[in-house]
Amino acid sequence: MKIAIVGTGLLGMQAALFFHAMDCHVILLGAENERPLGGELARLGAFCPELVSNDPDCQQTYAELAHMCKNLGQKCEELGLLIRGRVTLIRKCTLTLAGPLIGDARMRDLFRLHYRRSTYESFVDADVVIDARGPGRPCGLSLDGARALGESDIKSSKLIYGIPGPEQWQEIERDLPNMPDPIRVLICGSGETSACLFLRWVQVLKNSSKALSLVVLSDEQKFYGQLKQDEYFRPKLEAAINWGHENYQNAYAKYGQDLKAWEALEDYVQAKVPKPVPPRFQIEFIGEAHVQAIDAPVDRKDLFLTYDTVRWDHGELINKGPFTIGADLVFVATKRFPAQDCSVILLPDEPGHYHLRASPPLKNGLLNIELIKRDLSRFFHRA
Repeated sequence: MKIAIVGTGLLGMQAALFFHAMDCHVILLGAENERPLGGELARLGAFCPELVSNDPDCQQTYAELAHMCKNLGQKCEELGLLIRGRVTLIRKCTLTLAGPLIGDARMRDLFRLHYRRSTYESFVDADVVIDARGPGRPCGLSLDGARALGESDIKSSKLIYGIPGPEQWQEIERDLPNMPDPIRVLICGSGETSACLFLRWVQVLKNSSKALSLVVLSDEQKFYGQLKQDEYFRPKLEAAINWGHENYQNAYAKYGQDLKAWEALEDYVQAKVPKPVPPRFQIEFIGEAHVQAIDAPVDRKDLFLTYDTVRWDHGELINKGPFTIGADLVFVATKRFPAQDCSVILLPDEPGHYHLRASPPLKNGLLNIELIKRDLSRFFHRA
């Protein structure tokens, strides 16, 4: 049995080693530039090592889970299970009697997975596909799942999905002094990943000598609503948001004093002294925002994010927009529906095609590997 597993997160690597131990031919497809392996979990552990897991049955920190991912990744690479490449399409490939039978190919339907590397495109055939990329993978930002205009051509240092890797974060920190003033950072999302990004950028904001504008496309109530039970996040978020409000109030008080002093000047002196400019919120929340597109104009260095706001008011759907906001850096931490991916052309109950999810909670994903094994035993017994 040839099994292709898409995604090199904790569950994907666990499934690869599990089925490899059962003498299956396993192919693990992971991103070309992902080092170390482990997906969002490993990046989260490296990005915020003191973070505590939300799962009450799991007492491990994200740093410990990230270390586990690193060890699993080393095992997968040592066993030669890993193929580097971004999967672009999953489809059925039917072998007919007239077609060639090569290697362990079977005279029945197979799955064909197309993947892309920086230097070439290729494909692999498999009896079974396990999609373990999770619901947060980048598959376009519009509501219909289509790729945003110009999204594929934007440098990874400008548009980042989820937690940036160590190399990406080093590149961002290296570019900060050369960025325009103020530096405009956009974070899309309201979950753990966006909260980690928000806290890290608030720390940068506190320590930076340059002006920095931090905009989160998720209102404060969503932050509190989703993370209010978390012992780590809630106090940190409240402290960061309160600091932002206090910082703005202090800046506005200083602006009022400077404006009064400027107005007290003689007219001819006023003409030579610039009028004080009112401050703006360095931390801003935009609630009920739905991202529609991220564009990179040819003649501009910054990005433009287009969104609209949708809310219910007394049973009536109110849609406002579209609105456009400029940014120097955009972090996308919004979850996508599993149907909006490259395997959308497959039937929902396609035999031999499985989605492996990690939440809620994480241990359920490990149990699902055993359930996939049981289903495969029945499926191949009938084949």
